[in-house]
Amino acid sequence: MNKKHILFSALVLVGLSWFGCEPTELDKPNIGSAPTAEELDFTITQGSDPYHFVIVNTSSVKGVASWDLGNGMKDKGDSVIAYYPLPDTYNIELTLYTKAGSAKKIKSHETTETDWSYFTDSLIIALCGGAEDPDGKTWVIDSLTRGHFGVGP
Repeated sequence: MNKKHILFSALVLVGLSWFGCEPTELDKPNIGSAPTAEELDFTITQGSDPYHFVIVNTSSVKGVASWDLGNGMKDKGDSVIAYYPLPDTYNIELTLYTKAGSAKKIKSHETTETDWSYFTDSLIIALCGGAEDPDGKTWVIDSLTRGHFGVGP
């Protein structure tokens, strides 16, 4: 009789475990659809001088804005300030992250002014000689020195 009770209890336990749970995978919350590039937009306006520009996210979708400013700098936020010291065409990329996914939009921005104070920066002078050194500096990699790229002993 003891074996019958144990067997019956085991079958009831297996039956309750098998049929007692509801599948939760079917009850996923609806987080909407991922944004599209058509829903993204941003404006580029001149800032305090001809070299600084204010870039503002004006997308119809809310999310976290991540920027590639096209000048080697990256930033986050709905409003960022970009510095373009040299005349060029810069590709500015907005990536908007939402719960449902992400989308990207790229706009080109052309600048025609040169910020000559950029060349008086101590870092630029140390790297290339600055505006007073038209020949610049020549950098050489000494491949015969051990660890010349920071690898090895």
